[in-house]
Amino acid sequence: MILPMRQIHLDFHTSEKIAGIGADFDADRFADTLKRAHVNSVTLFSRCHHGWIYHDTKFTEARHPHLECDLLPLQMEACRARGIQTPVYITVGLDERVAREHPEWRELHADGLTGAGPLDAGWRPLCFSTPYLDFVLEQTREALERYHPEGLFFDIMHQGPCCCAWCLAGMEADGLDPTDPATRATFAAGVLRRAKERLHGVVREAGPDVRCFFNAGHIDPAIRDSLDLYSHLEIESLPTGGWGYMHFPVTVRYARGLNRECLAMTGKFHATWGHFSSFKNPIALEYEALVGPANGAAVSIGDQLHPRGALCEETYDRIGRVYAMVEEREPWYLDAEPVTEIALFNTEACEPIPGIGLEKAVTGATRILMEGHHQFDIVDGDMDWTPYSVLVLPDKVALDGPLAAKVQAFVDAGGRVLATHRSGEAAGGEARFALPEWPVDAIGAQPLHPDFILALEPLARGLPGVPFVAYEPGLEVAARPGSEVLAEAYSPYFERTYAHFCSHAHSPVAGKAAYPSAVRKGGIIYLSHPHCSAYVTHGQTEDAQIVRNALDLLLPSPLVRAGAPSTCHITVTRQPERGRWIVHLLHYIPERRAEGRDLIQDVIPLHAVPLSVRTPVPPSACTLAPSGEAVEFTWHGGRVEFTLSKIRGNQMVVLEGVC
Repeated sequence: MILPMRQIHLDFHTSEKIAGIGADFDADRFADTLKRAHVNSVTLFSRCHHGWIYHDTKFTEARHPHLECDLLPLQMEACRARGIQTPVYITVGLDERVAREHPEWRELHADGLTGAGPLDAGWRPLCFSTPYLDFVLEQTREALERYHPEGLFFDIMHQGPCCCAWCLAGMEADGLDPTDPATRATFAAGVLRRAKERLHGVVREAGPDVRCFFNAGHIDPAIRDSLDLYSHLEIESLPTGGWGYMHFPVTVRYARGLNRECLAMTGKFHATWGHFSSFKNPIALEYEALVGPANGAAVSIGDQLHPRGALCEETYDRIGRVYAMVEEREPWYLDAEPVTEIALFNTEACEPIPGIGLEKAVTGATRILMEGHHQFDIVDGDMDWTPYSVLVLPDKVALDGPLAAKVQAFVDAGGRVLATHRSGEAAGGEARFALPEWPVDAIGAQPLHPDFILALEPLARGLPGVPFVAYEPGLEVAARPGSEVLAEAYSPYFERTYAHFCSHAHSPVAGKAAYPSAVRKGGIIYLSHPHCSAYVTHGQTEDAQIVRNALDLLLPSPLVRAGAPSTCHITVTRQPERGRWIVHLLHYIPERRAEGRDLIQDVIPLHAVPLSVRTPVPPSACTLAPSGEAVEFTWHGGRVEFTLSKIRGNQMVVLEGVC
């Protein structure tokens, strides 16, 4: 299966209070607009969050009361005539019509009903244990049998710890205690799994090749429980809509390792879904359309159709411009896979984060690696680590028995490990590290906060020659015999309290080094402070630099070296069947130009950027894509070296004959 590269997710959540639904719909104009915008797949609505169906249906009570045409099949027929695929959207977790008519089917938590209150505008989640799911199944079956879509997009696949009559009866039948919060959560996970199984079964009735995706707004290790039911993964990630510009880089590096094709979904909106007549800055849309393929994913741009059924021409002029760029570059995107050498462990495998939030440790580590132009994937304990040279355990990866054994096997096979703060500790709260050859022994929490770090050679490159403050508390550790101390921690005079304080914040460095802060033994480097999380919270460059310096010691000849600023993100992919690597360079800078929202507004060109890429063999040619312009290069010491005269936002460099 190859996902269409240039997709639209066409929202159509439309109130029953609006008349003339589809009154301005013109099938030819609709499909021609998409075709001119270089779209080759559009996800169209069968049933929306308001609970309305947008086509003729046996569920006559659910057909939008003001629908003026048989909208969905007309959309599909016109698009298919132009070679545009038409997967279908069906809401699952939200249906306002059903929530009004069957309030007993709503999710009921121990502290009351969830979702919008009786006087609030908003959605009210439904429980999958109730007969509501039977309706969803039959409505899905009808859409499949009537319209034969290429795929189904099931939305809002969430199930909370519900205490409705059906959930209580289910827990009691299983001999479970509903008063126990952990029991309710476990039961809810089972309800969600069974709902997916039933929906997937209906999809499979339609044929083995019909795509099936269950959307929950984020892809994390919890998906493994039902991954077998997914044909592909769609990464909903609208940077200005609450996800932020770090969500996609983190999530795609994990999702692409789950052996599923991936789709990067952003939106055309200035902010988020449902912002009608809202337009993303064209430069931001360009970046968001190109970053997906640079990471091995297809692209989807979210839009929302006006209730009267006509597409906004301005929107599709903007989308068309960036999708023309994607289409021109597709020969270097299709069948491409990432080239990586570092495995970053996903802390969400240890500590799930609800909703679309990201755990600070893995986010900070991702930023540090991206800004250092490192090539990496994000992994969990079930993935294969053998392709990687270095494993990074950021801040809080406790090692239970199986995970400790896997890390040990990785080290025994010659792999190197960088661990920070509490990573490497034995699971279960014990104040000890799990592996016998670990560089340090745990003593406990650092005695005074904040402390200060002095990096020693060979870890000191780019760091102050005096101790720098560590804003987040670390651990007090002792170097084990045979270990090399790479940095030392210095204590302050005292902590700031009512009884003693100094100046406006904390007291300064006092005395001599108190304990080691960075220690190396063999192929393992341990840093005692949570530098990854601290980088997200405080943005202190020293936190990033000390991590990158440690990586340089473990990986002295990385895949990519670049004389480019940290704002230039570089990824490498390969097309094995074509025998080439592609180096993707993206230089778009999100800025905090609004409260709580980062925006990309300008392209800032880079000039005379030197690059060095480690390749297994010398390339037969080095060219720019898509222009085909030749790039002068040299190859020695296992590395191809060249200089790009200019990068304006994005550039691809093709290394022919290297795989």
